[in-house]
Amino acid sequence: MCWGKGWEEQVTSLSRAIEIRPQYAWAFSMLGYARGCMRDSKGAIRAYSQAIDINPRFGLAYGNRGGMKAEMGDVEGAIADWSGGYAHYRKGDVAAAIADGTKALELAQAGWPDRTEAQRLLDELQSRK
Repeated sequence: MCWGKGWEEQVTSLSRAIEIRPQYAWAFSMLGYARGCMRDSKGAIRAYSQAIDINPRFGLAYGNRGGMKAEMGDVEGAIADWSGGYAHYRKGDVAAAIADGTKALELAQAGWPDRTEAQRLLDELQSRK
């Protein structure tokens, strides 16, 4: 969901940040978000892909790139980016979604800020079995 205005300015600022720190995955991810808000899906996917190239464990970039692919009709690409978890859930395969979520939490870095929320969602899924 995109709120506010000034996405062009955000793209300009983020592009400058990337020039200064070309290995800053977070800046590429935010650039992808800004481009997505500007309805530049291909540009958003390129930016998310760059973030993933820099940090292959950047789950947020995979998730957002998957969302862009889904919006463009690339369901298989979206499923690959979402590592199957959400896609399995949407298909009604809760057990597969739990397995994917469990594996994702095992791989997540200990300091990952969304780890607590991810664990809560996984617990909620497990209670629905």
